[in-house]
Amino acid sequence: MAMPDHKLFKAMHPDTGEFVEFPKLLDSSEAPDWWNENSNEIGRLAQGHPKNNTEGTETVHFIFPHQMPKGKKPACLKIVAADKTAKANPKRVRWTAGGDRITHLGEKSTKTADLLTFKLLANSIISTDKARFMSIDIKNFYLNTPLPTC
Repeated sequence: MAMPDHKLFKAMHPDTGEFVEFPKLLDSSEAPDWWNENSNEIGRLAQGHPKNNTEGTETVHFIFPHQMPKGKKPACLKIVAADKTAKANPKRVRWTAGGDRITHLGEKSTKTADLLTFKLLANSIISTDKARFMSIDIKNFYLNTPLPTC
């Protein structure tokens, strides 16, 4: 299933004001910043990026094509860039793998709550007198989650 072409999934090109994908940001006046954020993402996924004090998660180990295990295919890489203006570092780059190309027979996606579930939760909070609510985001929660080899 293809992702919708929507501005929420893209960053704004600093020179044109258009919402663009990562490759177009490399032709902008802020290209060095986007390259730096991409190298931080590689470090976060791999063994770290000491120059930028980025701690690695050992999620990815790069290999040469001749080292690919028999019966496996390389996954398609998509680099996603976004402007998160409320964050200390607003330029965000994340690597994603094409789920349709991953050779794994089990689940490859994360189950999340659907909109109806969220609406029920929100309605419950709003309609409960003196209710309190807290939400957290666990950084790098799913990185390095082992999948059984099929």
